[in-house]
Amino acid sequence: MKPRISAWRGVSLIMRGALAFYTVTGIIYSESALAIIHFSFAAEWLPASRSTHG
Repeated sequence: MKPRISAWRGVSLIMRGALAFYTVTGIIYSESALAIIHFSFAAEWLPASRSTHG
């Protein structure tokens, strides 16, 4: 039983590390994606608003 418990602990530790890694990378990726979308919309809308308002 001891080897099985230690192996399960190792697997759970690896899964926790992978979960934390994917969570952090997912947060960073979503933040950067939102920033890119925001800047692309701003780049598209600012010249249009300037041209319409003259």
